[in-house]
Amino acid sequence: MWTVQSWLSLSWAVLVLAGAAGKRSLVAGWAVAGFLTSCVGDSFLAGYFGRGDECFAAGIVAFGIAHVCFFAYAWNHGRRLNWRIPGAAALGYGVYLVWLVPAIGNPLIAGLAVGYTVLSLLTLAAGCGMRTALPVRLIFSVGIGLLIFSDTLISLRNFLHCDGWRFLIIPTYELSHVAVAAAVLLDIGKENSRKIAAAGPADGRNTPGAAVND
Repeated sequence: MWTVQSWLSLSWAVLVLAGAAGKRSLVAGWAVAGFLTSCVGDSFLAGYFGRGDECFAAGIVAFGIAHVCFFAYAWNHGRRLNWRIPGAAALGYGVYLVWLVPAIGNPLIAGLAVGYTVLSLLTLAAGCGMRTALPVRLIFSVGIGLLIFSDTLISLRNFLHCDGWRFLIIPTYELSHVAVAAAVLLDIGKENSRKIAAAGPADGRNTPGAAVND
């Protein structure tokens, strides 16, 4: 089942792919793969209430693969993890999972939820550790943080029956994709600018102080 969220995720994939075209920004392919697998996750979760736990489990797996892709994108921008912020979040989620797991009931989904949480925090740590311009690193990390927040609201609604914040699930999810796509496109633009600057002018005819031989 394709939803508005599925189409929006696909749109971000196409936009990033278009932005990377012709610029040899192969690393951006990881972000494109992340958006595409998010499409799959959206489709599975849309059918959850009609098709049961198997559909929800498939959605968690799809979004887990999306996090692996986003992790790979961030990891290729510095190959380090910065746990200063994600470490504090990890402590909070450790307590949260002790509360959440017994409420899930299904052992498969409980195990997937724990694994997904670990993947999410690793992606955030990789984002915080990116060796890029500060705006790129900040926007990407905020995007992953919003994605984690949206997923937390889903777990609160589905398993702990806390519905007070459910209206924020879709906005925070979409904002997370906006932020990640913006960070990737901004990084592509900066990368292209650096390559142009490094290459220099094609010849010396238009450079200041160049000899005029006409």
